[in-house]
Amino acid sequence: PPPKHVVFPSPKWHTAETQLPLVRNSFVSEMSTMKTAGSILLATLLFVPAGAHAAPQRQIIGTTQDHSSADSIDCDNFHTQTYTSFPAKVRDQEQREIPLGAADVLKINSTEEGGVSVRGWDRPFARVITCKHAVAETKGQAKKVLGDIRVTARPGEIGSEGPDVDATHVWWVNVIVFAPKNANLDITTENGGIAVRNMTGRVNAHSVNGGISLAQCTGENKVSSENGGVTLDKVSSGGREARRGGGAVPNARPSPARRW
Repeated sequence: PPPKHVVFPSPKWHTAETQLPLVRNSFVSEMSTMKTAGSILLATLLFVPAGAHAAPQRQIIGTTQDHSSADSIDCDNFHTQTYTSFPAKVRDQEQREIPLGAADVLKINSTEEGGVSVRGWDRPFARVITCKHAVAETKGQAKKVLGDIRVTARPGEIGSEGPDVDATHVWWVNVIVFAPKNANLDITTENGGIAVRNMTGRVNAHSVNGGISLAQCTGENKVSSENGGVTLDKVSSGGREARRGGGAVPNARPSPARRW
């Protein structure tokens, strides 16, 4: 079950740019730093009003992030897990390999609730594992939503798209990427976390409500999270910029792990 949460208003959460029928009235968050090495747990809940003509109840979407499991390479143990109060849930998994070609940067754009995990390896191509999830009021509806999710994986860019989210259904995609370790990364998420391991290229990572964890990244690193925590473990001390909540993360030695 998701952990205990602390409620506070979040006027910044729902913006006009989302243009989604799913209205989030409030934002619930708890940040807890674990004592185990490299572990951060971030939990968020989003309350979604039911339909206008339904009984006065709200669906709940909760996200937990545990970066101590960031080394996992499968969907079941992904560092970002999402919980909902919808009664029906279905999921699927895809794997594909993509050439990077002449692309200077590998861009990875997450879905509204999804997270991203990237691990560097010595092969010249990228392997992409996508963990697709859909929840709804009925199993049939959830399957239809799952079938409408489309993952785009082409040289230089990884993303996904699907049906508009509303009070009757929600979907998300978690992305696991094995990339050439010297590749340059540009990663963005909304509510999901970002975990990057074993990279020597440039890493640019930004999240709105998710935590960010970097380890064994020796290139130029620029990370920022508006509401989540930042963890740096054995990263390059030169060319590093880390920000959280609009402010710079305090200077720290590259090793051992530091958590803010």
